[in-house]
Amino acid sequence: MSSNDLSKSFDTVPKLTGKENYLVWHQRLTVVLFMTQTRSFVLSTTIAPTATTTTSSTGSSLLLEAWNKRDGQVAAAILHSTSEDILSAHLHLLSPLDPPLTNQPVSTTIFPAYRAQTIYDSLKKTYGTNGVQYSFALAKKFVDNRCSEDEDVEEWVNKVLAQYRDLKVLSYDLNQLCGNVLLNGLPDRFSSFIDGIWKEDDTPSVENIKIKILRVSAGQRNQTNNKALAAQVSSLSMKQTSAAHLSEDSLMVFYAGLKKAGKGPSKDHPCARCGSVDW
Repeated sequence: MSSNDLSKSFDTVPKLTGKENYLVWHQRLTVVLFMTQTRSFVLSTTIAPTATTTTSSTGSSLLLEAWNKRDGQVAAAILHSTSEDILSAHLHLLSPLDPPLTNQPVSTTIFPAYRAQTIYDSLKKTYGTNGVQYSFALAKKFVDNRCSEDEDVEEWVNKVLAQYRDLKVLSYDLNQLCGNVLLNGLPDRFSSFIDGIWKEDDTPSVENIKIKILRVSAGQRNQTNNKALAAQVSSLSMKQTSAAHLSEDSLMVFYAGLKKAGKGPSKDHPCARCGSVDW
């Protein structure tokens, strides 16, 4: 198959735009790889003709050169099936890797590039369907399905069943769903905490997520209360705390707040009740 025919085949693959359409993109890409007999170029088990062939041995050298050329075409075709942003972020992977050190001149040594496999694995790792966030997004989309009045019912049913099959492939479970509901339903002030959870190697259990959320919430609440108290203390001057300005109950509340904040009467601002400069 010529490079032009290969390009036309890959043109049928929808552009990969992100996690939201990775599954559709991957399915279509897999079909095209089989059709063009190029799937071996993206498999980690594939071994190039030889990694030690040099230009001095013509037969095996030409074989490896042809393999590298085809590998580059497949790599470029895969990258061509992505959006502009994704293409730009992975374009550097088209450049062959620097060959390992050798006693022979670099210009006379040929090594397999494995560019198609590198790009394929990178896209799979970044946008693949094995992440819990992707699973939750798909599950939420599945639950939110509604057939509108002007929508074709048969198409809608097929769409729902397709999403159902996708979730079965992902082995989606209730624990994963509950954890995602808890994390994705939190207010924006928990954003840093949520990012930290997603970066963990293993997603914590529902019980651990609950404990962590409650701890963060308690810490935020205490921080808010301390800020409110500090603002109250700073807004009231000790000069305004004479018996003529505040009632006994107000004085008790005020001094309790000062004590909790680690503050108290001083020489410049003695106690309004007894005139003491210390507790």
